[in-house]
Amino acid sequence: LRDSPGRSIFCYGAGYGTSHPVEAEVRRVRSQVPGDGLLTMSWGLRGLEMTSLDIVADELAAAEGMDLRTSVHVDSAESRPIEQLNSAGLLRETTTFVHGNGISDEEMTMLANAGCTVTISPDVEIKMGFGWPETGRLRAAGLMPALSVDDCPAAAGDMFATMRTAFAAQRGLDGTLKSRDMLEAAT
Repeated sequence: LRDSPGRSIFCYGAGYGTSHPVEAEVRRVRSQVPGDGLLTMSWGLRGLEMTSLDIVADELAAAEGMDLRTSVHVDSAESRPIEQLNSAGLLRETTTFVHGNGISDEEMTMLANAGCTVTISPDVEIKMGFGWPETGRLRAAGLMPALSVDDCPAAAGDMFATMRTAFAAQRGLDGTLKSRDMLEAAT
C-alpha cells in the first residue's frame, strides 16, 4: 500500500478469534503507518459478536488514543449489538459499522444520532445469506451507506458490480427506483 499511487486506508483487524489483548499489536502496526501521507490506518474491532463489551470499550479507548477510526462488523440482530453499545455510551462518529443486516429501525436511528457511518456489501450480504442489503432502511434512518466489496473471493473486486447489485436489490425490495425515474434523470 505504501507503494501504490492512490490513497489507501489499511484497516487492521487484529485479534479475530481470540479474547487476548491486541493493543500492543495494533500499536506496533500503527508505528509503521503514521498516517501522514496517502496511507492511513484504522482498527477493525472484534465487536460484540466476538468479544465482550468491556473489551470493545477498551479497544475504542485505545483507538481514540492512537487517533484511529474504527470499523466493526454487525450482522446479528438478535443480540441488539447497537443498542448495547449505545447504552454503554460506545457509539462514536469515528466508527463505521459494516453490514447491519437485520438491525432494528431504532438501532439505525441510534447510529445516525451518534454520527456513525455504515457500509454495506450487497453482493456478499446476498450470497452469504446475511439478508437483503439495508440500503433503503439506512437511508430512511438518515444514514447514507457507503458501498464495499468486503470479500473479493466471494464477490470479486468490482465496485461497478457492487453498485448494480445495490440498485437492483433496493429496486426489487420496494420499487423505489423506477426505470421512468432513471430516464428522466438521464435527459
